[in-house]
Amino acid sequence: MVGKEPANDRHAMLLSMLYEQNGQGEQAEKMLKAAAQKAKTPDEKANLLIRAAEGARRRKDYAGAEQQLRAIWKEFKDSKMARERARMSLTQIYREQGKKDELKLEE
Repeated sequence: MVGKEPANDRHAMLLSMLYEQNGQGEQAEKMLKAAAQKAKTPDEKANLLIRAAEGARRRKDYAGAEQQLRAIWKEFKDSKMARERARMSLTQIYREQGKKDELKLEE
């Protein structure tokens, strides 16, 4: 880490886990989103944004998580990995709310 910001995406992921373990999920999400804006590759950016959205889901902020994941779905149309992870996370959100059959994603 350099200063208060993670030096790379791996450090950001580790730091986010520490924040979450200490009950600071919102801080983890904020830090991951900031790190995503500085990511060196589209895959790094997608990974960080998905991790942030998954943190929101774990905090039961389903609307926020869904909004983030749908934005990832649209932004990373050329990344099968990002889209698959976003789809899986969206499925989990709908499953946790008891409405799995209602999920619809546009291509």
